[in-house]
Amino acid sequence: MEKITEVPKDKTPPHWRLVDRPGLIVQFQWEWRDFWIGVFWRTTEIAVHIYINLLPFIPLHITIERDQKKPFSDDEPWDDGHGDSWPPE
Repeated sequence: MEKITEVPKDKTPPHWRLVDRPGLIVQFQWEWRDFWIGVFWRTTEIAVHIYINLLPFIPLHITIERDQKKPFSDDEPWDDGHGDSWPPE
């Protein structure tokens, strides 16, 4: 099964981006189904989505992308970024 990593452009609701940096997107959206007031969040394998809805239909959508680095494996050498590595050479 193929994982969806991006929403197709024709399925993207109207939005107004306030912040668009690697790892963080903050935007207002308009969605007819958002007829509620409050805070809602959901997590996926690639991001955490937080919706803050102070006005019905116009949520502030904050997307925080997860680190996509490969999980640590015991049989692969690692580097901590400070010049130390394991196993020692």
